[in-house]
This record gives sequence, C-alpha cells and structure tokens, in this order.
Amino acid sequence: MSDPVPIAFGPVTDKDGPKTVVNAPETAVSTPETLVRGPEAAVRHRDMTNPPTESQSLALVAQRPDAPAEPLTAAAKPSVRYAGIAARLKLDPETMRKPGKTTRKTDTTTPRKTDTATQRKPVTATTRKLGTVGKPLRTAQKTAGVDLTRVKPRAATVHLSHALAADWLRDEGLRTKSSGHCTNRNLFHCTSLEEVRTSTITRMIELKRQSGCPIMVTGGTETGHAPGRYSHSKGYKLDITHNSCIDRYITKKNEKSGTRGDGAALYRSPSGTVFADEIDHWDILFR
Repeated sequence: MSDPVPIAFGPVTDKDGPKTVVNAPETAVSTPETLVRGPEAAVRHRDMTNPPTESQSLALVAQRPDAPAEPLTAAAKPSVRYAGIAARLKLDPETMRKPGKTTRKTDTTTPRKTDTATQRKPVTATTRKLGTVGKPLRTAQKTAGVDLTRVKPRAATVHLSHALAADWLRDEGLRTKSSGHCTNRNLFHCTSLEEVRTSTITRMIELKRQSGCPIMVTGGTETGHAPGRYSHSKGYKLDITHNSCIDRYITKKNEKSGTRGDGAALYRSPSGTVFADEIDHWDILFR
C-alpha cells in the first residue's frame, strides 16, 4: 500500500513570505495570498480572540472593507448600540426596559395626602387661652417673667387741641367756663383743654350720658393745679361745678374710698375714675 497523499487546505504564509504547498492536488490554488494589514487585520484578530455575538455581527460586517456599504436597518440600530448594556441589565434592547413592563403612568385616582401639621388651625376660645406653642398660659407667664393676668390692654395716648376738645364737649351738650374768659394754658385764671387726653374727654362725655345731668367744665390743663404724674397738666383731670343732679349721681353710683390729704371726700367708680369733692367743684381723675 502506498503512503497517503497529504491534503492542503490553502496557501500558507509566514514571516518569509507566501509558500506553495508541495504535492498538493491539482485542485489546490497555487496563487500566493496577499498579506492582511491595517483595519482588516485588527478586525480579523478580534474575531479570532473574541468572537462577536449574533447581535453584533451586523455592525462588524459593516466595518469590513470587503463588505458592501449597506446601512443598518432601523430595527438593528438599537440592538447594536445598547446590546451590551441590555445584556448586563437584563433589559429588552428594543425598549431598554424590563421585559413585560410598560411605561409608568401617574395614578390620578388616589388623592395626595395633605400635611396636617403645616395647616393653620382656627383660633378658638380654648386655643386662645394657651401659649404660642400649646403650653398653658401659666407656663408661658413663667417663661416670660410677666403676670399676664394683671396686664390691661392700653391704647396709644392721643392729645387733643383746645378747639377740638371743646367742640366734642359742646356737641354732647357739655359747657366750659373760665373766670378770666380765656383759654391760654399758661394763665391760671383761664380754662384750657390744650393737650388734654382723648380718653379724658370721651369718659367725661360718658359721665354726661349716664347721669343725664348738666355738666360744666371749669378746669383743664392750664397752670395753677397740683403737679404729678396723673395731674391736670398731663391731661388726666378735669374740674366740673357742683349741682344737685351730678352730686347725687356721684355719691350714689360710686363707692366712697376715704378722704384726700386736703380733706376732700373721695369716690371711686368700678372703672377706676376717682371723684374728689372739693369746696366749689368736683376734681375728677380719669385713669
């Protein structure tokens, strides 16, 4: 039996150049093959060491110089670009979402819960007695160091001119009288209402309405009266003449509270008004 004839599968190349296989059958190609260099060699080397996946084959074929220049189809583009990412994240390369999951829709049927902690609660009689943070009033007083139960609301002090104060009294049926027939505040024999307090005039008008008696003012803020914090010059006091109607009203409607240093009998109203019974007039303090 003769030795078998070796079979050649194609031309072989090496460093020295192309060689022709000896004893090859007549069908073998004896034409030497051209060396592969450049991008084609890199592509072939990558294909040998790391074979492409099926999804990458289209892109690799398009990169080969000997392949026809055909653009990728629209269906192949997303699978080629995101195939590696989709494979790692287990996503659908067409939608880049988990298989079977649709686009999220906003649930408009469930109303959003309201933060009740930030809502302003209505002020009631109960909450009004509490402090700013819900503590009892007594705790808030200790923190501030002030006894709020003894604090009274105070309005801003407004002083009137003589003309305006006199017009108020005249419109309510009260009269003014001056022994010197003048209104100069700096003369003791005049009757002036300059810089009198608004509350003094309004409470004198209330006395006229409640008593129903005729009232004549004979002393105001002019000089000649005793000084002090709650004095005539500060706008707290007015003098009115005696008459049987007003005398009876003051002594019957107000509580007697002793005598003053000069011997004048004192009467105090529930609102704090003090009536001093002097010889020829009532000295009234409106605080």
